Amino acid sequence: MKTALTADWHTKTDNPICRLDNYFETLMGKIDWIHEQIGPDGKILAAGDIFDTGKPQSYLKMYNSMVDRMRNTKTIAGNHDISYRSMSYVNETAYGALSAITGMHSEQPFILDDDYEVHPFNFGEPIEHRKPYFGRKMIAMTHQFVWDKKLPFDAGVNAIDLLIEYPEYDIILSGDNHQHFIKHFEGRTLVNPGSLMRMDADQIDYQPKLVILENGKITVQNIPISPDVVSRKHLELKEASMLARDTMMAYLELAKSSDKETYDFLSLLLEKTSKVEDAQVKNLLMQLYSDLKDGK
Repeated sequence: MKTALTADWHTKTDNPICRLDNYFETLMGKIDWIHEQIGPDGKILAAGDIFDTGKPQSYLKMYNSMVDRMRNTKTIAGNHDISYRSMSYVNETAYGALSAITGMHSEQPFILDDDYEVHPFNFGEPIEHRKPYFGRKMIAMTHQFVWDKKLPFDAGVNAIDLLIEYPEYDIILSGDNHQHFIKHFEGRTLVNPGSLMRMDADQIDYQPKLVILENGKITVQNIPISPDVVSRKHLELKEASMLARDTMMAYLELAKSSDKETYDFLSLLLEKTSKVEDAQVKNLLMQLYSDLKDGK
């Protein structure tokens, strides 16, 4: 039997500003693809952030699409799944509503297959030292920021440190960090699957991965993506807008201090544009220069 090890789906119906496709429909297609890879008897583990927001009204728009796709799926709640960053409100969220129908949410250890049992630790719950409940190898499923090579900010825990601290778990499945990595230590493994979707422009070159556990072995394959559905155009427009604003402010300051009766704003804009290295931003500014020169 195959088990897909996943996290950070961030299901939402509104499109991230960087996406040119229909984000929700694309995500549903990826979940369908995962089910195809693991087969009808396969299972899915999802280590939190199934939804992008805990607001219950978002669930109403997704109900018909989500219910069947959560078959054979067990999850924990991530920080985006709950309200006020507290598990006390989980039943009032979109995540809680979907779980009430599907039974996906996990609070207690459960048997995954003949080899493994899963111990769930929802957001805000530290991993606990335990012995097997069912006499099987143990998987800890947790939602906390785990990092690989270098701490990106003052939070989280190193993957190897986590494996060292909890030697009783053969596999630790972690969610929250959207980057994919797998670390090994003394025959045990930490899997950080990464996000299923590219949610912001910083992930334009990111390749989402599917991690599959089968007969004690872990394999990884690329999740199919469309290369041209993530755009940086909004960032380029913002950068061009900020540069144009800064140019205008510089012009006003120069105009105040100049002995000349007039100061050539277009020349100043052209001068600053010539120093921009990014070709697309430069093109946008040149178009602005051309429009202003032509009096548009």
